[in-house]
Amino acid sequence: MIILILDDNPDIMALMDAMLDHILGAENIHILKARNGIEGLSLLREVKSSPELIISNLRMPEMDGLTFFRTLQSDAIWSQIPRVMMTANLSVDVKREASDSGVQGFLSKPFSIADVRKSLAEFIF
Repeated sequence: MIILILDDNPDIMALMDAMLDHILGAENIHILKARNGIEGLSLLREVKSSPELIISNLRMPEMDGLTFFRTLQSDAIWSQIPRVMMTANLSVDVKREASDSGVQGFLSKPFSIADVRKSLAEFIF
């Protein structure tokens, strides 16, 4: 299983990595990591298999999560990948914009292992 995670905060990346390893088992998962949408697009172009799930932070430098997800909408394959937005800002406007960008789930910061497990259950189990 491949999961792509985008976040510019190394602590969040390490936390997600540890949580996903705990939930899924390190031997069953390959985590791709990007610090922003530009790196995320580059990784998607490089990998042979599409990820089963993309989890992206909302606010990142160079290309934010909304712009990244909007870009995925224009690709026939990438637009089919389930998407989860990580953010501390779950305002109505952010949720609307994210949904318009193809986001299907939200992971509210700060999040727990139970929150991550629930997101995985919704989209890949």
